[in-house]
Amino acid sequence: EAIIAFCYSRRLIMFVIHLLTFNMQLCIFDNVVWIHLETLHSPRSLVGIATALQTLIEYPLFFYSKYILARLSHRHLFIFSHSALLLRLILLVLLGYSSYSLLILPIQLLHGFSFGVNWLASCEYAQKIAPRHITASAQSVVSTSSIVASAIGTYAYGLLYENYGIYSFIISAISQGLICVIIVTGLPSLGEININSELKASSAAAKNRKTTTTTTTTSSSSSSSNISDFTYRKVARNRSSSSSSTNDKNNNELGGVV
Repeated sequence: EAIIAFCYSRRLIMFVIHLLTFNMQLCIFDNVVWIHLETLHSPRSLVGIATALQTLIEYPLFFYSKYILARLSHRHLFIFSHSALLLRLILLVLLGYSSYSLLILPIQLLHGFSFGVNWLASCEYAQKIAPRHITASAQSVVSTSSIVASAIGTYAYGLLYENYGIYSFIISAISQGLICVIIVTGLPSLGEININSELKASSAAAKNRKTTTTTTTTSSSSSSSNISDFTYRKVARNRSSSSSSTNDKNNNELGGVV
């Protein structure tokens, strides 16, 4: 049922494509860049510092994620994360040509602005656009797509780096630039939520509730009126019967006296 719902939702399909392309591009920093640092004979301590920086920069972003999501739309965050990833790839090209290994530090500092921003936006966006009965499945799609894309990207960029060396970084940067252009110009609905439909649905639901309440109130009033009318007639009939009995009794008493 969840798979069918995903296949029939255009927004979910575009969202999954976005996740796949983004994480395929991102995997070059998780695997290939360390191999390149080995070829530059960089010290192991630099690798440890770069890894620590890319992890620490994520903490403030996730801590203030509520405020970030309140001020920026999902689309803006997606564009921002892709732009940060493009900047990282440009710096990676410079690293490949200059062989200046300390460039890895600003590259990994941008990890939070690329992966971190995309992750917090993706998790909430999946919950917003997914139907209510598959929200848990939508959350799992985010993590599953990241894993699958990383596996595919690692294999592809591993082959590219083995055959073309630092030219694979140029290929990655050019492809990321094209992805950014496509997202900004060709996919205007990515990251957007159909608020008008939600408002119409909520208005219709409110109208239905109001109609149901009015019908129930009218029915209750009608029932109360019928009950009151029936009670009044019954009391009037009892009074009439009591009055007739009293008159008959008085007439009998007068007849006896005569």
